Amino acid sequence: ERGISNLRASKDDMALEGYKDIALELIKQIPQIDNIFIPTSSGATLSGIYEAHVGGSTPHIKVLLLGGRNGVAKKAAGNLKKNFQNVKFYALEDIDNARKDFLINEIYKPDCVFVGLGAPRQEKWIYDNISKYPTVKIAMGVGGSFDFISGRVRRAPIIFRNIGIEWLWRLVMQPWRAGRIFNAVIFFPLAVLRERAKF
Repeated sequence: ERGISNLRASKDDMALEGYKDIALELIKQIPQIDNIFIPTSSGATLSGIYEAHVGGSTPHIKVLLLGGRNGVAKKAAGNLKKNFQNVKFYALEDIDNARKDFLINEIYKPDCVFVGLGAPRQEKWIYDNISKYPTVKIAMGVGGSFDFISGRVRRAPIIFRNIGIEWLWRLVMQPWRAGRIFNAVIFFPLAVLRERAKF
């Protein structure tokens, strides 16, 4: 019997109230959830996994990149195909496509779905829709990973990543993210500490 193998709260681009609502509903319905639901901690995380495993051997699986915009999901899928020969990658950006369910269930039949809609929209989408797709074993919110993997956005230098301040690089390169970054690296940790202090 399948169940939730890994469930953790995302902190990147976080809307805390939205996550609180989702978490409460998930907790209530854990016995009924068959699919694996894995929110990721940042959009850079999936691209980090990609970089670490380039050239690695992988089983024959099907992966759908869902979301993104301006062709980044398709470009990301193309880049991934070059390095993971045994994996079939598909891209679907228009989540409002009337044929979406048909494409996913009858054409793509993915084992894994990576959803790049931004948080908490992507987690809400997974929660509301994943039960429609019986072939999907893993669904993961990946934030802006498609931008990184497609090459549209450059990742931080390795030194920034190693010391845990990739957020600073993103702030310099994308100052419009200041509010989201503040929530992720200041407000969220403080909220966690405040909750822990209650115990």
